Amino acid sequence: MPRPREFDRDRAVQRAMELFWRQGYEATSVQELGAYLGLNPGSLYNTFKDKHTLFLEALGCYQEREHAAACAHFNATASGRAAIEQFLTAVVDIDVNDPDRKGCLMVNSATELADRDPAVRARVVASCDQMTALLRAAVVEGQRAGEIDAHSDPDALAAFLMNGLFGLRVAAKMQPDRMVLLAVVATIMRAL
Repeated sequence: MPRPREFDRDRAVQRAMELFWRQGYEATSVQELGAYLGLNPGSLYNTFKDKHTLFLEALGCYQEREHAAACAHFNATASGRAAIEQFLTAVVDIDVNDPDRKGCLMVNSATELADRDPAVRARVVASCDQMTALLRAAVVEGQRAGEIDAHSDPDALAAFLMNGLFGLRVAAKMQPDRMVLLAVVATIMRAL
């Protein structure tokens, strides 16, 4: 007699992340989640407690994935300035080539929920803090190499870059025009 197929919780969280990313938190019903994950509502609640808990796990999954990719990018690029510019350009390319225009799940969650959901806000802030730290390290490296103004405050520049990154992600959802977005990247880089 064959063994019953085991439930893969991590895969379910990843699939839930994909659905939330495409539709948003509010627009995703428990019924849709269950159907998409292949779980009946009772199993969904037994496994994840509720939709909100599953959403927080999905945000955590997204945060880990995106942070690992960003770390790999910044670690693979010797020049701080080049790392920043290449990262922003890669984000533009990812967003304009996405037919679903999903953008960034963290940015989407910030605009949809962070003002009224402290747990979501905490996840978004933690993700932003991670990205800001990577940007700050690249700024400091660029300052050491003489590629970025050494008199500028690296914390302020990292915050500026983080805001620029958020702006690019939102703009790409509204009008994914690569040339316009690359002009924004060029303007951001000139400010360094």
